[in-house]
Amino acid sequence: MTVTTKQNVLDFTHTFSDYYKLVFSSIYSKISNYDEAEDMCQEVFMRYYNKKGEVENPRKWLMWTLH
Repeated sequence: MTVTTKQNVLDFTHTFSDYYKLVFSSIYSKISNYDEAEDMCQEVFMRYYNKKGEVENPRKWLMWTLH
């Protein structure tokens, strides 16, 4: 694994740790289904990971994605 790849994974891990509860609770409050909320949350973070090089503000991007 290259240094850049390690840094990307580390950055993603921090973002995931910082915002998972917020993203999950936002989704769950709308659909009231725990399993589906987990699946949707995973999808949001997968999309974030694929676009994170374009994202300046992770929190803003994640919350925008939920609407």
